[in-house]
Amino acid sequence: ASVDADGYLFKWQVFGARRPDVRFRLYRGDTKGVPMIDEPALSGSELRQSDLPPGTYVWQIGTRLVDEGDIIENWNAPETLIVSP
Repeated sequence: ASVDADGYLFKWQVFGARRPDVRFRLYRGDTKGVPMIDEPALSGSELRQSDLPPGTYVWQIGTRLVDEGDIIENWNAPETLIVSP
């Protein structure tokens, strides 16, 4: 995650010959509640978010791939973002 004049930019990389669906989740505080942002099936490798109030956030990227009828889903370790006033 990085910050610039347009807001907060979250970036990730997906490896492999086949492109899985990417899901982005942003939580306020920790991952125990309902995410404040939940974007399924992203096609790119970044997401911009503006207007995050001060606080601690946790974000995660999940990938989902259907392979011969099986669903393979993986989530990265949560990353912390602290927004200062």
